[in-house]
Amino acid sequence: MTSNDHSPRKRSTASLALTFTAFLLFAGGAAWAQPYDDVYDDGFTPDASTADPGASSATSTTAGAAGSSTSASTSQVSNLDPETLIWQQQETELKKVKKDLVAVNALAQQFAARFRTEPNPSPVLLLAAADTFMVLKTKQGYDEARKCLMLALASMKPGPQSAPSVVQICYGLIKLIESDGYEMVLEKKDLGSFDYEIAKLLSDRVSVSSPKSYPLAYWSGKLFHEHGDFIWAAAMYRRCLKLDGVGEELKSQCRKGLAGLKLNEVPDYPVTVNVSSEYIKDASVTNHPAWKEEYLADQKTWASILAIVDRLAPMSASQPTVPVKNTDITEFKNSLKKILGVEFNRYRPLYLQTYCYKIRQLKGPDSFSYAKVLALCDEENLFKGLSIQPAPHELPEPMSKDDPLWVGYFKNLTVKYLKSEAERLPYKLTFDPKKKLLQRNKEVFTTQKLSTVFSGDGWGIYVLSPDGELLVSSHARGRFHHSSLIAAAPAAGAGEIKADNGVITEISNKSGHYLPTVIQLVQTLKALEKMGVDLSKITTVQVMGLPKGTTAAGKAEQKKWLGTARDLLDMWNKKPADFKTAYLKMGFSEDALKP
Repeated sequence: MTSNDHSPRKRSTASLALTFTAFLLFAGGAAWAQPYDDVYDDGFTPDASTADPGASSATSTTAGAAGSSTSASTSQVSNLDPETLIWQQQETELKKVKKDLVAVNALAQQFAARFRTEPNPSPVLLLAAADTFMVLKTKQGYDEARKCLMLALASMKPGPQSAPSVVQICYGLIKLIESDGYEMVLEKKDLGSFDYEIAKLLSDRVSVSSPKSYPLAYWSGKLFHEHGDFIWAAAMYRRCLKLDGVGEELKSQCRKGLAGLKLNEVPDYPVTVNVSSEYIKDASVTNHPAWKEEYLADQKTWASILAIVDRLAPMSASQPTVPVKNTDITEFKNSLKKILGVEFNRYRPLYLQTYCYKIRQLKGPDSFSYAKVLALCDEENLFKGLSIQPAPHELPEPMSKDDPLWVGYFKNLTVKYLKSEAERLPYKLTFDPKKKLLQRNKEVFTTQKLSTVFSGDGWGIYVLSPDGELLVSSHARGRFHHSSLIAAAPAAGAGEIKADNGVITEISNKSGHYLPTVIQLVQTLKALEKMGVDLSKITTVQVMGLPKGTTAAGKAEQKKWLGTARDLLDMWNKKPADFKTAYLKMGFSEDALKP
């Protein structure tokens, strides 16, 4: 059995959700990071003018913590919620029984029995039971743990309130998959509507330095496959095959998965790029058009939220605390709706966490921890004006060094993602060989009614999958990006495109999310040529790249290639030395020519 690093009783629900948000919302350079689901459902359609089917924004599934396992003595805040008490009880009881496996088994049965007898059972009871069963390190114990996890999952309804428990259940499943001598099986029918979220979590836990995590690549691929996201499924099957030391049986299963998708082990366009967070990490790029395009809307939303809290709780360095009142939270709820356009049901924790965030910023975030903030709130009785005292999951995690969950969440809003082949079909380009025209959504392809933030009206954004699927859409800041088209999977090409009456006239490799190089642009042109597109009609090719001697992502420049797309691809294929010379003469760095 593996270590307890991922055990839900070892980490509070709040910190788990924080960790989950950290690597799914613009994870700092993580190669396989995937954004989570949408913040709100406002009926947004990326191509509203063309009324693409399947394009409305999905309901939010990102959520805050359902409860914290941090003790009352640590948080300095009273009124522990029932779920926190469950984890504390489990910790206490396990310490008592220690290595007495009979007593451990009895304790696990006790938690499971409580779930069956309570009128409004909490999934946390079954999570506690599953975690306790796993301490036995026996097949029967693992089987019982699996049953508990599946029952906990079945007891939940999709929505923000369930996300933290889904994270905990997934950590339990990971422990079972990584347990020595236990054969774990995962199927979509067992996971219900949470299959895609669990597939995401599994994919992000694969580590080249941890051979025990290798099976997670296969199981995430299988779940993506069963869900209908063939792009992510192929990516994870292939990733598993590339890992050193993967057993032949696991490799065989991955090859069968690819065969079921009718795909090869090596994709047609193998040089891929992943979603990048360079524009967030590099502070020098905040005035760059690409940064503004991708993230400025999110920052403005957060600034608006902070302004409301500043107005309701005017604090300063000389007066860093102001008591919280019921009317503050009510007014915050109403003001928040005006910003988002819809009612956000987790307004209370967002207000309380932003309030604590403000205190910490005024006191000095490097020296004044959230534990001190919560202690100060308790000492000065700052929540006395509330009719219902804050529960731990509504407040910052005391030991967290990062922003509280909801604060960090609203500083990095997510967008809509297409998660299956059915959802992507309306955006997919096909070629009519008789008419020699491109089509999209059964109509002659044109970008006249599309738009992008960077190039304006008459342009669309595109993404090329490693297996040659080309998807095109409008771009909407903060709502629908390049990453939306393939759910942030690795891309073989990305950029902007202009077309009229089924003919592409202009193309670029401009994408702030993927930061593709000229190599991905070449792969896109190859894919178009394979479809049957006449590249000589693409008269304008804009190449995005880093100037020589520059490494900062925000310094990228876009320059026009002297010739058609046909000229560019011919030179790349037939005269690579000449292509390199021409590319360097444009002032770009040679690094972009290296796969």
